[in-house]
Amino acid sequence: MAILTYAFLLTFAAAAALTPWVGRFALKSGIVDHPGGRRIHRKVTPRLGGAAVMAAFFIGFLVFLPQLSPNFRPGQLLIFSLTALFLLAVGFVDDKRGLPPAVQLLSHAVAGVSLAAAGMAIEEVTNPFGGKVALDQLQVAMPFDAGGRMLNLPADLITVVWVVLVINAVNWLDGLDGLAAGVGGIAAVTVALLSLSAVVGQPHVALLALLLAGSIGGFLVYNFHPAKIFLGTVGSTFIGYVLATLAVISGGKIATAFLVLGFPILDATTIILRRIATGAPPWKPDTRHLHHLLLKRGFSVRKTVLFLYGVSAVFGLTALIAGTTGRKVLMAAVLAVMLAALLVWLARPVAKSAK
Repeated sequence: MAILTYAFLLTFAAAAALTPWVGRFALKSGIVDHPGGRRIHRKVTPRLGGAAVMAAFFIGFLVFLPQLSPNFRPGQLLIFSLTALFLLAVGFVDDKRGLPPAVQLLSHAVAGVSLAAAGMAIEEVTNPFGGKVALDQLQVAMPFDAGGRMLNLPADLITVVWVVLVINAVNWLDGLDGLAAGVGGIAAVTVALLSLSAVVGQPHVALLALLLAGSIGGFLVYNFHPAKIFLGTVGSTFIGYVLATLAVISGGKIATAFLVLGFPILDATTIILRRIATGAPPWKPDTRHLHHLLLKRGFSVRKTVLFLYGVSAVFGLTALIAGTTGRKVLMAAVLAVMLAALLVWLARPVAKSAK
């Protein structure tokens, strides 16, 4: 417990110290968000804050590498780190100049492929009715890396889809001050608590989760409304990537991960289905996310973010107390129906006087 506490405090302090410096760099480099359009802030605000989150995370990562490395196969942590640097480069270009959605989506898929190539794939899932379901039954006779690993289906494909889904769920959540970072932090803390439970018993996963939670906490000091700096693509992508990885390395606990990330995943799924139903491209930005709908109903930015923190915490608490996979699936379905009903109700036209 002492190591876990030090890990959280170290990355919290590192992020709190680095974020102002990153903000000044972003302002001087012109990596900023201007008011107008879908943006609700009223002044020029630096982006790139996620670089501070990532730097703080890897400071702690290097400090606690001796505790982490025995729990991974040779090369896995290196590939995890190099993939994060790749996403940093792509995110930096997007924050600076903007990139087409297809290019960003491709980079997310590359991240998923990298994890699968390193042997960090969702190889099995728990059957809600008992037992395990293996996902690596079909092996394609095609070298997947220098070590001669074969392509396992559908495990590797599911891993890629999972990484893409989680990264985009967090990315699309980044529409209000502190929202994506706060929800990501709640998810990371939930993963840490689950990993420390007697049933799971994975302290190395808890250590990685708390490194992320501390990094996000130090950044939130400057990102909560009114934000002095934004995560940017760098930050939302990195948080989503680490959360997706944590779910994979914890033994493919997809039901748990869906509960922990239930709110952003459901919001993203609803948006995609709505856009497809109306004939719009799934990646086309709009103002139909849950946080936009709450703002239209008269919620302030701060109240909207705190309300959604509460929603995320309820999903996380459910993951902690649900117990068996069957119960998690059932409770996830109940929460999903309730949140979907809320989304439908909020989407109704409303007179200004009724807000």
